[in-house]
Order: sequence, then structure tokens, then C-alpha cells
Amino acid sequence: AEVCSGTVAEVIQSVVNGADGCIFCYGHANLGKTYTMIGRDCSTQSLGVAPTAISWLFKVIEERREKSGARFSVRVSAVEISGREETLTDLLAELSSSAGSQQEAPGATVSLREDPVCGSQVHRNTMSASTFYKHIPPM
Repeated sequence: AEVCSGTVAEVIQSVVNGADGCIFCYGHANLGKTYTMIGRDCSTQSLGVAPTAISWLFKVIEERREKSGARFSVRVSAVEISGREETLTDLLAELSSSAGSQQEAPGATVSLREDPVCGSQVHRNTMSASTFYKHIPPM
């Protein structure tokens, strides 16, 4: 909660106002990055930054919707950079059905490409090039 209140609140507010948002965690192996970002689902006190941010995002969206009737569209991506080769993996790769049971498909490898207008872009990940939320005005 302390990490989220110091960092995520501003990102969430910007996203609801129509900007792109990104939450980034960096560090050496075995320092707790995964735990910090994901946490544990045994209680709300042990949720990580990502589920907390998603919860807060939808709370703020609902408050804005109730006040102004605004409509929102939400798109999210999650990419992991790992190893000495800095391999990018799409953490939201679809589940594949194998012999009638659901198994996680290996994360799809993604790549960075330079776009002359937009800068570095992630390609081939599940949802979008970056964490992206767009405000759609009421009809």
C-alpha cells in the first residue's frame, strides 16, 4: 500500500484523464520484483502493485462514470524483460487448451522496434505496445 500510494495514484489519475500509463519494476535477480508487482492473493494487504493499480483504476473510472457519465475503454499489457539477453516475454499470452484442460501457453516472445514518430514500441504482445487506457467521451 505504501509503494502504491507513493507511485501508482498519480499514474492512475493521469490514465483516467486520457494519458498512457506505465508501471515499471527494475532490479537484480531475487530481490522481490515479482512479489512487489504481483504479491499474494491471500489478503488485500499482500496484493502487489499490479492488482492494486487495476483495482484503483476501476474504482476511479466508476467514480468518474457516476459523476459525468463518461465511458472508458481499458487496454493493458504486461511484459517481462529477463536474462542477460534481455528477452521480452508477453505475460498475458493466451491460455491454450491441451487435451481438454487449460494450460498456460509459454509466454510469447516480443520485440522492441524503433518508430520514428512514437519512439520505442513493443511488438507482438497480447494487447498493446504499452499499458494503454483511453477515455471515451459520453455519447
